[in-house]
Amino acid sequence: MSKDEAPGSTPSAANETKSTAVSDSKEKTDELTFNVGDVINGYKLVKKIDEGGFGQVFKVTKDSKTFYAMKLELNSQEGGSAIKLEINVLNQLPKNSVFPEMKHGGKKVKFHYLVLELLGDNLKMLKARSPNPEMFTDGTWSRLGIQCLYALKTMHDRGFVHRDVKPSNFAIGLNTASENRSRRVLLFDFGLARKFVKSELVASQNLKNGKKGSSQPNRKVSAAKSKPDLKEQSGGKPNAKPRLSGPRSSNNDSVHKPPQIVYTFRIARPHTDFRGTQQYASPNAHKQIELGRQDDIWSMMYMLAEMFLELPWTNNDDIPVEDLKSQSPLLRLFTDVNNVVLWYHSSNEDNFSETYVHQTNYVPFESVHFCLQ
Repeated sequence: MSKDEAPGSTPSAANETKSTAVSDSKEKTDELTFNVGDVINGYKLVKKIDEGGFGQVFKVTKDSKTFYAMKLELNSQEGGSAIKLEINVLNQLPKNSVFPEMKHGGKKVKFHYLVLELLGDNLKMLKARSPNPEMFTDGTWSRLGIQCLYALKTMHDRGFVHRDVKPSNFAIGLNTASENRSRRVLLFDFGLARKFVKSELVASQNLKNGKKGSSQPNRKVSAAKSKPDLKEQSGGKPNAKPRLSGPRSSNNDSVHKPPQIVYTFRIARPHTDFRGTQQYASPNAHKQIELGRQDDIWSMMYMLAEMFLELPWTNNDDIPVEDLKSQSPLLRLFTDVNNVVLWYHSSNEDNFSETYVHQTNYVPFESVHFCLQ
């Protein structure tokens, strides 16, 4: 389970102590403990932002002018390195988009570290710090929700599911000298993310003859891309023909064509360990079955419902959370919200009963936002 707070906060003044370099020889052996003033790979630790079982997060700088967030974790972290996985995911997501920019990442003898764009308040902090909860209207939260959805859709289009969607994993961006990001919601913390597609190179002739993947209808073929883009993927048949490059000829069989990249769904495992945060995990997460795109949407809907009203299973110790979720249809959680949610639910029920490989229908969410403006 990942941490509960954002790896970033609004830049503020911090007490700085005498700088001491953290070398491999000084790395901690029993626990991960760093102090303000330490220097790691040229980055000075300015302020501790968060810590927990995942490690520590610091606000850092190289020149006292530009600040970043640095995540630190022991190499002996149970379950493997979340930072190593996060670096892998970030390398495959769009840059300068709805995800924090990765500045640097690496491994020392005893710990991993990751330097990211510094973010502002996360949505959990934003709601908690609001002096008047009523100041956030249905329209405000719907617009925030649409940005959260867009971030998830962008991640899904690259073949990843997040598996830990919650308010503290969405944060407001901070303005930079070159870009206004203070009105943008960014998704972060990819330590539990999983790729739900796999790719392989297939000879064009095999594709033409149907020798490869003919029994796997859920695929998308692209010669030009090194990363999956599943925007057009839906259900049973591929939406795009293979794009072949090379010289044209009236006799196609005599022209050598480069191999094509074929994307197929990874086989869903019949049983998995629990992934996510209990408060927002989808029913499938509690059943410990493979999580897909629809499960990220489930979690997002729980998250948005909580912005308006306390969830039925909050602070409950008597009834298992999964039982309360099964007794609480999503529509019931939005009883005090604009009636347009009723229309949304009736037009989009399939999103919450779809299979692991089914494409999530994002359009009704966008329509809800339009109606609430």
